[in-house]
Amino acid sequence: MVSLVVRDASTEDYFNDIIRIHADNRPGSKAGHVIVVKANGAKVRGIARGGAATDEVFLSGDAQLKLSLARNSVNHIEICSGNLLSEVYWAWRASDPTARIAARLAVLSVVLGALGVVLGFLA
Repeated sequence: MVSLVVRDASTEDYFNDIIRIHADNRPGSKAGHVIVVKANGAKVRGIARGGAATDEVFLSGDAQLKLSLARNSVNHIEICSGNLLSEVYWAWRASDPTARIAARLAVLSVVLGALGVVLGFLA
């Protein structure tokens, strides 16, 4: 758990679910990978990017509300690397419709593929 000052994300970052946080505060997570931010019993997922000072994190207003974090003040936050399920969950609920639609089509393809395999064995 780290103590970071929560700042507002830029408009571009807001609509792409980007969480700007220094690499030292997200060990094991590379830029561009999904990370999970936990605080106050809630969690949000987003894409890790650099560009923040070591004592700051840039979150969208929605993420700040979900995590019940006070803007421009020090908050205790836990950051973890996302796994495959976190990536799918993030993509399913992404703000960017491109990622959201692609994820939903991918899940649909997997389900239909599995159904095809089951029907193939039954035939």
